[in-house]
Amino acid sequence: MISIFIDKMDQVFCALTLSQIISLSATALIEPFLIDEAKNHDISTDFLKFAIILSLSLPIVTSPIIGKNLQRFGRRKLFVISCILQGIPFLFFSLLSHINSAFYLFLSLIAFIIFALGLSISLTSTISFVALYYPTFMESRLGRVQILSTFGAMIVASFGITMYNVFGFTVFCLVFGIGIFIYTPIIYQLLPEDNKYVELDEVIQFKKIIRLPSIEITGMLQIFAYASYSFLGPVLSSYLLTFNLTAKSMTLIVFLLNISFGLGLAGIRFINIDRKYFMVIGIFCVGLGDLFLLIHNEWVLGLSLTLLGFGTSFSTLTVLPDMIDTAMQVFNYYNDSHVSDFISGIISALWCSGNLIGYLIAKSLYKSIGFNFCEAIMGVATLIFCLGFAGYLRLNKPIRRKASKTILLGHELDNISQNTEMTSFNLNSQH
Repeated sequence: MISIFIDKMDQVFCALTLSQIISLSATALIEPFLIDEAKNHDISTDFLKFAIILSLSLPIVTSPIIGKNLQRFGRRKLFVISCILQGIPFLFFSLLSHINSAFYLFLSLIAFIIFALGLSISLTSTISFVALYYPTFMESRLGRVQILSTFGAMIVASFGITMYNVFGFTVFCLVFGIGIFIYTPIIYQLLPEDNKYVELDEVIQFKKIIRLPSIEITGMLQIFAYASYSFLGPVLSSYLLTFNLTAKSMTLIVFLLNISFGLGLAGIRFINIDRKYFMVIGIFCVGLGDLFLLIHNEWVLGLSLTLLGFGTSFSTLTVLPDMIDTAMQVFNYYNDSHVSDFISGIISALWCSGNLIGYLIAKSLYKSIGFNFCEAIMGVATLIFCLGFAGYLRLNKPIRRKASKTILLGHELDNISQNTEMTSFNLNSQH
């Protein structure tokens, strides 16, 4: 039914965006609300904070495993399961007022583990779908998913805050959890059917891929970029209060991150240089943006956030096709989507590693040494890494940028579309 109104490739894009809106809004809302409610009911917040850190750590381990087995279990099935796993914890959290504190802490730990698994599957599957269905435009599609899902999550979060303030924590959790279950069948209908699993003659080994120098150093770049970006999430609003800004000005400054991220995406699309040069420029902008935040000035603040948006876009969106090309060239995994799934799991783990580091800095070092020292440490460390990365490229000059190879198997192309016009439509729809 949905395919009558939405073309097949746009269906995939809509499903990925909707799923990421759920993940981002759930991640943003659950921690502050749960901590506040725990304080009101004399429940240990230290244990809850431990559970939150555990939930941020688990995807680092589980994502590569999920990526390796996406085709075995089915991308579509796992994607739907991820939505259900992210909805179940909200039903658990709604029981706060009805059970004793000891059992609630145990239930919360289980809920966070379930949520972490769902988040890991969702992120890995999203990256894999982008690599599979948009092989020549991975950066642009992945960037669009991130931009639209961020704006969508902001809208959902505003609705969630209003609901929490009006109806309370229990009603918020029930509505949010049930809402995820309602959207899950829609996502299921938007996604194409799973392809028949094809066993590989040669087993893809995690150690062989991750030990490639190019993948190692681009992986470290991912961690540095996302650590800086995720650090600002919990502390930016508090830092903005130190400026004499109106509410409109504060909103505009926050939007600068997303606007500049989108402009960076346009730069990647139209500037024809090797991806690793984009990475160097991007990570340099991230480090410079961190250091500029040390200057307490409204205009410099806007410049800093703009640099961080551009830098994050340049340094992260280009990693997926670059890693896939590297693995394919070295191990000759041509015309095989297994490697893209495996790389998707690695990138998901790297994103989560950067987010965990940024979160830990924001929640621990920020309180003890302050905003300026945290930014100084991250800025200097990022620029030092940038110099090392540039030196690596100088010794290992990148080849001229080429479009990513199509990695779909023949039978997968048949399953994606029932007509011979799919290929031409796919290429036109990217532009």
